[in-house]
Amino acid sequence: MGFIIPDYASLDPEQKEILNLNVSKNWVIQGGPGTGKTVLAIYRAAQLAKYGKTVLLVYNRPLKLFLAEAVESKGCEVKTYNEWVTDAYKNYLGRKKVPRISGKRGQLDYAQVEKDLYNVGEKYLHAIFDEAQDCPFELLRTVERMSKNITCFVDPNQEILPGKLESLDMIKTLCVEAQYPLTRNFRNTKQVRDASAIFCRGAQPAIAFFNGPKPELIEFPSRDYEDLTDFICDFCEDHIGDTIGIITDYNSVSNLYDDLEPRLSDTMPVQMFKTMKKTDFDFEQSGVQIFSFGTMKGLEFDHVIIARIEAVHTSNDEDIDFNRLYVVLIVKQMCTKNPK
Repeated sequence: MGFIIPDYASLDPEQKEILNLNVSKNWVIQGGPGTGKTVLAIYRAAQLAKYGKTVLLVYNRPLKLFLAEAVESKGCEVKTYNEWVTDAYKNYLGRKKVPRISGKRGQLDYAQVEKDLYNVGEKYLHAIFDEAQDCPFELLRTVERMSKNITCFVDPNQEILPGKLESLDMIKTLCVEAQYPLTRNFRNTKQVRDASAIFCRGAQPAIAFFNGPKPELIEFPSRDYEDLTDFICDFCEDHIGDTIGIITDYNSVSNLYDDLEPRLSDTMPVQMFKTMKKTDFDFEQSGVQIFSFGTMKGLEFDHVIIARIEAVHTSNDEDIDFNRLYVVLIVKQMCTKNPK
């Protein structure tokens, strides 16, 4: 099941205030998980695209695939941060090769990107950034120079990249902070919201208004996947027709897929996403979807299983690790009773 965008009529007044901010300034809008940042980013991009070239920039490929149908229905152009750079080099510099940092899994050299694109000139009426707190600031500054206006949707508590914990202050050097922060959580149940708040080190997440089951913490024998996969299979077989997100560390994604796919494929699809592998992924299918802690941002599922939660420690930055726990807990589980 892909992203479901609500009708405009169902947006609440604070969301409509944000959507209709004037375009004489660059804006940064804060909002916690479930407050509608991505919905508003899509609507604002679609609204501005009627008047000139507009681009919606998102964190990564899984999020772009997840949003694809909703975005296309609004007539928006949507690109990942890295995809935008690749296209810019091809279209504006006539180059196929983009600068990368050696030894960093193909990570782009955004400082060099900014230098190379510095004098390209204005190419967009407007650019919209979703998850702007995790956008490299050099890229944000580059796109801002190439756009008449930009709008950034952010949540500092969801920063999951090391070295970016002051990104909101940097974004404010380019943008005016909207006076209408997003304050209502339309996605999560109260129980999920309250559990995730334990890991929230900044302002507390927006209040959720729908009740649901409490999240469970289940301990399995360390380094033993048998009990874990048995539990996951039993859970999945009890929830056929639903979308079940499984979040784990990068190195365990393939292992879980190899264990689960033979056991579940007769009853439901089992898919995995790995950054370095070019595999097809269909968010319109229900069933099991396996992601790493680094690729799950912004997605939604009916149910979430965080496999090997202890493995979230994938950086040397304690604040980032807490943010990753916060994001994987609160952003993921949809409140299906909620029309928004």
